[in-house]
Amino acid sequence: MAEFKFEQEITLDIFAKNNVVLNAKQGDGQAGFVRVHLAENGTVFKAESAWTASFRARKLDGHGVWNPATIEEDGTIRFELTRQTLACPGMTAADVNLQMGEASETTLTFFIDVEAAASGDNMTSKDEFRILNESIKKADAAMKAAMEIAEATDKSRQEADAAEEKRQENEAARQSAETAREEAEADRAQEHTAAMDGAAEATQQATDAAAMAKELAEHPDEPRNGTWWRWDLEQHAYVDTGQRAVLNYDVTYHSIAEMDDDADNQVPGTVAIISTDVNIEDNAKTYVKRQDGTWGFLADLSGFPGVGIESVTLTAGDHTPGTTDTYTIKLTDGREIEVPIYNGSDGEVSLDQLTAAVETAKSRSWEVAVPASGWGPSTETWGDLTAKYEATIEVPDMTEAPEIIKIDFAGGSRAAAGRWTWIKCTAGSVTLYSTHDPAPAADFVILVTEVR
Repeated sequence: MAEFKFEQEITLDIFAKNNVVLNAKQGDGQAGFVRVHLAENGTVFKAESAWTASFRARKLDGHGVWNPATIEEDGTIRFELTRQTLACPGMTAADVNLQMGEASETTLTFFIDVEAAASGDNMTSKDEFRILNESIKKADAAMKAAMEIAEATDKSRQEADAAEEKRQENEAARQSAETAREEAEADRAQEHTAAMDGAAEATQQATDAAAMAKELAEHPDEPRNGTWWRWDLEQHAYVDTGQRAVLNYDVTYHSIAEMDDDADNQVPGTVAIISTDVNIEDNAKTYVKRQDGTWGFLADLSGFPGVGIESVTLTAGDHTPGTTDTYTIKLTDGREIEVPIYNGSDGEVSLDQLTAAVETAKSRSWEVAVPASGWGPSTETWGDLTAKYEATIEVPDMTEAPEIIKIDFAGGSRAAAGRWTWIKCTAGSVTLYSTHDPAPAADFVILVTEVR
């Protein structure tokens, strides 16, 4: 019985922003095919048979997919959702690359929401470049054709040699047939030369095609600085295509409830971020609007949560003046700290004394003023992100770089801070990085607290 595979249909507009999200399961071997209808400002049109198309995807683990797509007789574009395309769960950015001529090219982007398999999937995610395999097959075919031409030429030469032997056997008739033989020999030599030239040219073309296919296989498309970069065979270097490759969030909400209430006003593919108090768990979580109208979770962009005090218990001592009591303080992360407190003449110890001692033991804080004039250009990277601006502020009393920190805003600094992406602390300084335009245009103050 033949294996049954599904087919999903989507419409992508070459001039409008496409907010299309396909749903699939991790490692699904029957995910089937996707048929793409092309539109121009909302009007559906057919792709021409002379055009070429391919399907590309970048999985969350960094591996890529570049596979062929076909232009069907009805003017649609069709490609397969392979198991390797769905090997990594999460939101996968994808596009259809359409080559409409030597100098005309367009890319139509969409998303694939890959649901993790319930019992896990033992398939290893890796790069898959089937389109390059096809190029290598074509080069092999050209090499085979060249060899067939060479064999035919050699056969012709053998036949000519046999004719020459026959000519020697009929030497008596050579004089009467000499003119005809010389003409035939000239024609044969010309054909032999043409065949050899054709074989040499075909061999060189096959060699060049194989070399180009190998060079492209070793340099697949990759995202840099927010756009796709492609290998140029003439320059032998990557060049910027200008096609966007980094996700940006489109709308901001103060809570998940507010985001759910506004769901009907957002189109599929819209990326949202929750922006609220840093102490609230949902702060900095990102979501994408699915095709079925629900929100799908993307990632939590917040830092590490802070640590508080759960309880304070006297575990040794009786407050006698001149002695030392021991208090055990339990933190919200499960750790316990023993704090010795010396009793003065009155033998009294306040909770404020205990709290101050514990806070000193578990954290250090620095107030960092970030001036608007302190931002400058940057090319620093963090994972797939590349900063456009950075600001470095000297913090002399930060003698050691903290391992884990939390960030708070002083006064009204949250509104003035603008959109910055990540922070890095080193001994003596703090550097903030932003992937957005423009850089923050106002001064603001942040509180950097080390969490131990």
